[in-house]
Amino acid sequence: MAHLQSNKLLFCWYFFGNLYALVLSYDGLHSPDALSITAAGVAVALSEVPHSKIIVGVRVGLVGDKFVVNPTTKEMDDSELDLVLAGSDDAILMIEGLMWLGCAPWWHAY
Repeated sequence: MAHLQSNKLLFCWYFFGNLYALVLSYDGLHSPDALSITAAGVAVALSEVPHSKIIVGVRVGLVGDKFVVNPTTKEMDDSELDLVLAGSDDAILMIEGLMWLGCAPWWHAY
């Protein structure tokens, strides 16, 4: 019976919610999107949502032949890779990315 009660606790969380990140201040140096993933993850972890872990986000660029974690916007102009990762301490939850293979990004044409 205790096993059924624990499953009931796990699956009775049925409220739907959204998190929106509003940037109030921007240094112009780093893109705020990866930091907003981390802020949303910390907000959920501090809430009363059961079984929540801290989720963090990071942007990775490839400048020359070196990977750069949380590159500046100037470094991203020269980067061949634009990758955003989100995950916890034991799992990767999201990977989004673009890679340019031998051609310039589309916005360099304008």
